[in-house]
Amino acid sequence: MRTIVFLSALVPALFFYAASAHSEAYVSVYGGLVQPHDSKITNNVSGETGKVFFRDSGSAGIKTGYWFTAQGAPYFGLQLDANAYQAHIKELTSSDGTVAPVTSKTEFVAVTLNAVIRADVEVIRPYAGVGAGWYYLNVGAGSKPIPAVGVKGGWADTSDSTYGFQGFVGLDVPLTKSLSLFAEYKFITAKFSFNDKVYFPIDMDYQSSQLYAGLTYSF
Repeated sequence: MRTIVFLSALVPALFFYAASAHSEAYVSVYGGLVQPHDSKITNNVSGETGKVFFRDSGSAGIKTGYWFTAQGAPYFGLQLDANAYQAHIKELTSSDGTVAPVTSKTEFVAVTLNAVIRADVEVIRPYAGVGAGWYYLNVGAGSKPIPAVGVKGGWADTSDSTYGFQGFVGLDVPLTKSLSLFAEYKFITAKFSFNDKVYFPIDMDYQSSQLYAGLTYSF
């Protein structure tokens, strides 16, 4: 619910940005599949290490940007992107091989600024980009697993926000002068540190692969 409220508040700002950028602006909406990678974790109290495993999740987002065609560089653009998803933690494992099944739902939100390049053609237009921005991860209340990575029991909600990075490649297919379809692969990485010293004192190297399809409207 918090993610929906956040994105609902952000959408008007994204449309205002696009409208203010005149004829070269665009707005896209998209959805797809997220596959969080097996993430390395470290207990920031005891120093114990291990991994956290996630289940795949659906995702949705919105982005807006500007191609610098009027400035003589139609192949280069800037983009503001916001997306969110929820994924369940499947298990924690310690470096000694201990496996602790977990029931906990995570909530992820990212808002990034990206630099994008594309092929300046009228048909299928490949593109690629890199960016950085604000990443937020909430780890929902967890059931009581067997001890692993120094986590001896369950935990309440805990969250952290940090900066992160992403890279992506995609294909854009024009349908009309104003509408196009696109498909995209995105890789994101960020380091989170949860400061619940009693129940969830975990540093996490978080990464995910994301596959999206969406619709773009160009102004």
